[in-house]
Amino acid sequence: MGRPDLFIINTIPIMAKSKSFFGLRKGSTKTLTFSVLDGQQITKDRVTDVKNPRSKAQMEQRCILKTAALAYSTLKSIVDHSFEGTTYGAASQRKFMQLNTAIVRDNAHDGKSLIGFASYKDSTPNMGQFIISQGSLAPIPANVISLSFAASSLAINYNGGVASTAALANALGVNLGDIVTICALVQNSDKDAIFVWLRMMLPSEDVAVNADNVKFESNKRFSVSFESNVVASIHFDAVDKVTANSAALYGVIRSQKSDAGYKRSNTTLNLSVGSVVYDAKWSPAVLTYPQGESYILNGGDQGSAPSAGGVTPSPSPDEPATMYAVTINNSTAAVVSGAGQYVAGANVVINATSVPQGKVAQFSGVPGQSGAVNGSSVQFTMPANAVTITIALVDASSTKYKVTSNIGSGVTGIGEYAAGASVTLTNTTGYSINSWTITKASGGNVDANRSGNTLTFTMPAENVQSNIDLAYE
Repeated sequence: MGRPDLFIINTIPIMAKSKSFFGLRKGSTKTLTFSVLDGQQITKDRVTDVKNPRSKAQMEQRCILKTAALAYSTLKSIVDHSFEGTTYGAASQRKFMQLNTAIVRDNAHDGKSLIGFASYKDSTPNMGQFIISQGSLAPIPANVISLSFAASSLAINYNGGVASTAALANALGVNLGDIVTICALVQNSDKDAIFVWLRMMLPSEDVAVNADNVKFESNKRFSVSFESNVVASIHFDAVDKVTANSAALYGVIRSQKSDAGYKRSNTTLNLSVGSVVYDAKWSPAVLTYPQGESYILNGGDQGSAPSAGGVTPSPSPDEPATMYAVTINNSTAAVVSGAGQYVAGANVVINATSVPQGKVAQFSGVPGQSGAVNGSSVQFTMPANAVTITIALVDASSTKYKVTSNIGSGVTGIGEYAAGASVTLTNTTGYSINSWTITKASGGNVDANRSGNTLTFTMPAENVQSNIDLAYE
């Protein structure tokens, strides 16, 4: 018997902004969906018959969007606050995506491209000449700052050889008090794109050029030298596979504080050192995305969608996902949950409750942890293999938990503490604070009290991290 005709009813979703009696809502009812965007309640008609056409045009669009999205995730530490007049965070993300999807789309052809395109299963970015800042400041002239490679390091050179900060600012084409941020996508021997940045903060007064007066910060280990026109050398870990033959795309952001916030320069990663390879071409990348005719998620053909050019995704996104077991060995009085079957990449949470007084649970065999973890719970990303977690009980009084920091030595009070201890952290960077949270290893934040540059909290029975967002620029 043939399949009956399938009728698709197209409706026009109605969207409204409002604030519920109960506050901002997320979720859905039978007929409506609720979300929050920039602090506003968004209400839309719920679409119950989803059409997902895997046409060639849609797969091309997905390739374009994924290429830009992977770039954003890699460059986020800079581009989530680098667009003058745009609020930090989500609004900056939308700005980056708007600008760079246009660039990616303009390069969507098989000629000489300035973009390495993302394949269907890519999780890391390719090289690309992306826009990383916009603003009203005059940009730093091209090649005033240049890059050069040595084994496992990247030297940053400037036109100068100057003794005073006023002369250094003049050599760079900036003003005293400006911030100069060198950003680079470094292509290692595996053709992977590694993002590095180095921030140079000029003082507001004319003083001698030295490491005490000109401040630096980087996301990599670095040293500073003002001899031979070299202002800094960024050192890479050996695993990054950076060699003297590596290549990079780079750009320099100029920032300047004003009464209305920070001004920026227009900057694109379009300066190069070495031979950059854009080996992720358009057509091969698009062919990795499964194509087919109208594919109806609700009630449609359940067979595999045809693939482009004879390329079959492995596994097909419509095939059942491979599941891996999480087994818990527990011979204690604690009640433990979290065992089961998970797909690779899933977030797994193991909880231990009803732990006897004076004791704390100890978790062994946790993926990503080199040793045992003490606390009431642990979480990890499921690997593509079975996992066995062993639970023991240890004395709470003799157990100490770590406090770590996302910015290293810029916060005092980092160390180990017993559960219940009062912990005081102090921001010593000299920069003001946008936000400061203490995040538990098991997920969620610890209740904390902040007064100026000081934060106090009670140590929980697990490791925590201080996450401080500083107003660098």
